[in-house]
Amino acid sequence: IILNGPSGSGKSTIQRGIQETFDELYLKVGIDNFFDMILPDVDANGQSIEKSSHELIRGIETTHDAQGKPVITLKVGPVGQRVIKGMHRALAAYASQNNNIAMDYIVYDPTWIPDLVNTLKDFKVYFVGVHIPLEILEEREQKRGTSPVGHARSHYH
Repeated sequence: IILNGPSGSGKSTIQRGIQETFDELYLKVGIDNFFDMILPDVDANGQSIEKSSHELIRGIETTHDAQGKPVITLKVGPVGQRVIKGMHRALAAYASQNNNIAMDYIVYDPTWIPDLVNTLKDFKVYFVGVHIPLEILEEREQKRGTSPVGHARSHYH
């Protein structure tokens, strides 16, 4: 089960519900486990650069929308793109050993979808969109304090 939705939309809560409700074990994994937690931290400018090639791993870009609200967009460079492809293959490796998965996913880059679909083509996969009104999402984002304000807005649509 691939749960796609913006940060703070309730994907982790749904994952816990799946684990509590279903009789079979579902592994609760997320893009944070395979991407954010394993990569070097970002610097004061919100960038993470690969030391040997000097290529962007990941970084953030801050802009503002028409209402003047901050929009914090994740930029993923070539090194980070390889990590995402590795994440997709790790999911397939778990599934190939008959593990059920409930994945917390955020489509930061639409080009990830064809690779994800192709990598998991041999498995029964449910893609579930998790939707929440933007106003509620932004309230949750401020209360949680786990992401900078404007992060969820960047990938809301």
